[in-house]
Amino acid sequence: MASTTSAPIPPKYQDVPPTTADLDYADLITLDLSLFDAPDGKQKLADQLKTAISTTGFFYVTNFGIAPEKVDEQFNIAQELFSMQHEEKMQFRVGEGGRGFFGYKPKGARKAQFGLSDNLELYDDQKYNGASADLPRPSALEKNKDACKEFGRHMHFFVLYRVMYICGLVMELPDPEALWKLHRYEEPSQCHLRYMLYHPRTSAELAIMKENKLEENVYGHTDFGSLTLLMRQPVAGLQARIEDGSGEKKWKWVRPVENSLTVNVADTLSFLTGGYLKSTIHRVVLPPEDQRHVPRYGVIYFSGPDDSTLLRPIESPVLKRVMGEKAREGEDVGLQGRELPPDTMTAGEWVRVRFGSIDKNYQTNRDNAVEVGSRKVAAYANDAFRKFSFTSIIIFITSATVVETGQGLSTQILCYSAAIICLVFYTGNKLAIYVFLLERARVLRAPFTSRLKDWIWVAGIIVIVGDFGTIAIIGYISPVVDLSTIDGRCRIGLPPQVSFPLMSFDVGVNFALTGVFIYLLKPVLASSQKWSFAGIRSARVAYTSSGRGSLRRMPDAPVTQQ
Repeated sequence: MASTTSAPIPPKYQDVPPTTADLDYADLITLDLSLFDAPDGKQKLADQLKTAISTTGFFYVTNFGIAPEKVDEQFNIAQELFSMQHEEKMQFRVGEGGRGFFGYKPKGARKAQFGLSDNLELYDDQKYNGASADLPRPSALEKNKDACKEFGRHMHFFVLYRVMYICGLVMELPDPEALWKLHRYEEPSQCHLRYMLYHPRTSAELAIMKENKLEENVYGHTDFGSLTLLMRQPVAGLQARIEDGSGEKKWKWVRPVENSLTVNVADTLSFLTGGYLKSTIHRVVLPPEDQRHVPRYGVIYFSGPDDSTLLRPIESPVLKRVMGEKAREGEDVGLQGRELPPDTMTAGEWVRVRFGSIDKNYQTNRDNAVEVGSRKVAAYANDAFRKFSFTSIIIFITSATVVETGQGLSTQILCYSAAIICLVFYTGNKLAIYVFLLERARVLRAPFTSRLKDWIWVAGIIVIVGDFGTIAIIGYISPVVDLSTIDGRCRIGLPPQVSFPLMSFDVGVNFALTGVFIYLLKPVLASSQKWSFAGIRSARVAYTSSGRGSLRRMPDAPVTQQ
């Protein structure tokens, strides 16, 4: 049972010194909102944001119209809120009293791996509109109601408005306020202030985490809504998964910058822009050693469109250039390689589905895919192929080594087993390579349509499964297995009627699919500009009504990613 008392706290929230640890920080841009009302300021901010928001998805905002003392006041409120008696806080439990997804969640409510529980205590405070302004709240919030209301409204009408307006310019919308107008304050939505506290892990918990090489307090995830606005948090713990210029994804620490907000794109805004604006994976890990004993308070403004908003890509010149004129017709994969929900789904439904997966996510320490009607929407794009190929190669080498050195091949059965093991891993890896070559061509030709609607992909799969599958089956039926009675050595292989067709098919498929890839890549190779691996990957295809894809570069796409 949760404790009914809290540890003593200082009478006023105090910033803690920054960590002295040498951390690998992400290189993020900073938007100065004081430029918003300057001549040409809005467009300058949009030009500055365009690359970062479509590749990194994280950035800083300064001069956001709130004095540092007002931010500290909100941290004071958070500290007072979480020092209240447990029984009083539990009266405002999430889901009770008409609060829906809002309200109080105690620490330890969600079970994690290795016998651990989450260490996050939070209160999600609904926006103060007509529907929820008079809902009962904990005494720490009631006594500061005016300050909380004023702070939340400023984050919505000043900060969110400006950043959404800039996003509208990035997407080149005829009405730059179009995205902002989906966030009506008086309508039901997921816009709210969150007060949170990551309690320091106990020595016993730290020992379990160290033993199991677990560093996350919160698994890698994307946020549900539009934009997340995080007040500066001096205790390090936030990391974002950033792709560098070579295409490799790494966890980078997000530096707490004085008098700034840390902003990241979330799911619904990414869906509304066809994946052009990137909902970046991030996580919360154990703080560095010199801050690990410190309670980690946080204040966040989560924004989201009206619950009734359909999650279908907006009409945008950017999307038409990048995805083609048919950008909104039946696409199920966004520009970041992540599946999109059906365009009949609303923002409110998306939050409900994601909220329902949280317990499972803690238990598996990852953001799991969710079922949306007949479609499975992954929490984020993954690199399953690379993991599969690497794992299968390691298993193959290990199995061959065990058979040869551990068992020896001294009997006919072991000799035959070795042949089957070789065939399983050979055909498995060959099949994976063929699919990779096919996917590589698809990424350039038609990455935004269903695979089953791409005739080249379907034809390729039929050829691979039909021809290669037939040859492989014959190989399994009649492998060459010879245990010599002279030297006792096992000789394995394939008969000529299998090996010659297999080699011919292998060479033909590799040349054909690589040829298609190079043909589609010609506009990039012919470009006079320099292209890095990441820059080529950020090129997108327009899938025209003729069914033929033409390679086009993203507007102002970066040569290297931050």
